[in-house]
Amino acid sequence: MGGNLPEILPPENNRSVQIWWWRVQPQTARGIKLAAAVPALGCAAWLLQNFLQLRGVVNLTASRIDLAFLVLCMLFVAYLVTMGSPRLRKWRPVLFLVIILLGFAVDWITPKPQLTTIPLGEIYQRPAEWRVIKDWQKAELAPVLEQFPNSILRIVVTSSAPDETLDYANQFKDFFGKHKWNVIGPETAATDQIVQNIQLSINEQYVGKPPEAFASVESQMRFDGFRLRSAVFVLDPLVPPNEMVMWVGPETPLGFPEHVPLILGEACQHPLQFTDDTMHFFGAGGKDFVRWVRIKPPANSQFSAGQKVLVVLTKSAKSVATSEQFRVQALGTLMPRPDTLDVTVAKDLNAGELLDMKIISDEESRVKCVVDRSSK
Repeated sequence: MGGNLPEILPPENNRSVQIWWWRVQPQTARGIKLAAAVPALGCAAWLLQNFLQLRGVVNLTASRIDLAFLVLCMLFVAYLVTMGSPRLRKWRPVLFLVIILLGFAVDWITPKPQLTTIPLGEIYQRPAEWRVIKDWQKAELAPVLEQFPNSILRIVVTSSAPDETLDYANQFKDFFGKHKWNVIGPETAATDQIVQNIQLSINEQYVGKPPEAFASVESQMRFDGFRLRSAVFVLDPLVPPNEMVMWVGPETPLGFPEHVPLILGEACQHPLQFTDDTMHFFGAGGKDFVRWVRIKPPANSQFSAGQKVLVVLTKSAKSVATSEQFRVQALGTLMPRPDTLDVTVAKDLNAGELLDMKIISDEESRVKCVVDRSSK
């Protein structure tokens, strides 16, 4: 055979795949589809979680919006899976239909928020005999509160507070909070403390000179007719210096006797080690019980002049024997409970030297705990 032979060209590579605007090799196509599918699946997972949270807690409409975007993410993933393959593209309408139907099914079977509609006639109304902060009292007190923003009020209610007392305490919480005060509580008083009417307490260091914010509020509340305790303030060593405590209890009839002033419960934080022994003495006035208490200083330290110690007893003390080591601040007057002794160290003691106290009482008592107040 003569003549020119036809030129044989290599076969055209027909294995390339069309991905959007490009034709690429199958391996590259799989990488592109995977890179696009992973974030879409991640977004779908987040939307599913958010859908369940919204559906179970808050908002039906918002949950359905999340579900719609979730369905769109899954449609996009189905599109990616079928892209580049004529055989799989034939199944694309079926996959789309299945995903949309699944979306409707999820919306149908997932529990919906239970919304309770209260008939207009059954909306809560405060009983007429309950105490309220009257509008004119709010008008008088609000300007005073606004003068001292970020002041702290702690509200404490009786341990068996009825609905009326708790409602009244929450009125103070809302009102003081609305006028830029930081409000803590209402908290519950110790079960052995009887709360009646309103008592205001501040730290004992303010004897005769309460902070202007607290003094102004107390004076205005008394002027506005709130049922406050007869004493201007109860001085309480357990109240933080930057707080005022408002005790709220049931309202008593006019002329009803006042109970013993209230103090915050002692949590015995930062306790010190101590030993105590009881000695009995008989005198003309009968039997006295003397508690001999030896208090150890904090670890690796010593008692220094001015250091504060709180001694909590099971019974009231009658007196404390004088000592050059310490002094007791107005026993039973500033504190107002003589079963909690506020002790100030009078001089520096040697390393490891104990603080010796002789506490005298009419009844046998013991020491609950000794608190190092200088650590607070």
